[in-house]
Amino acid sequence: MKRIKSITVEKVKGIEQKTFDLNLIPNKPSILVAPNGFGKSSFTTAFKQLNSNGIKLDKDTYFKNDEVNKPKLSITIVNDDDSECVINAEENLNTVKNEFDIFVINNLLIPKHKKMTFLG
Repeated sequence: MKRIKSITVEKVKGIEQKTFDLNLIPNKPSILVAPNGFGKSSFTTAFKQLNSNGIKLDKDTYFKNDEVNKPKLSITIVNDDDSECVINAEENLNTVKNEFDIFVINNLLIPKHKKMTFLG
């Protein structure tokens, strides 16, 4: 069965270059859980900003807020015959769309309390 072996995100928000080693099976629910500062929001931003022509980041989502830092998303796929291929999305290129439909669920919940109080 075809699966996603790894996803590499480059130059998006707080990620200069990071590879997430995964073992995801397409069309099965996947949840990303990690500690604060791990890169969850940067990871989702790379997918959220992906369109049919490439990754179009907002000015404040470039790495170090510098538009010179061009984003890149690479997905390593393991095929049924155990061969591997890599599909990419960059500023003006998107081969990911040929293999996957992307949908990012963005939770807009806002915490009720912003300050923690102890002992009353």
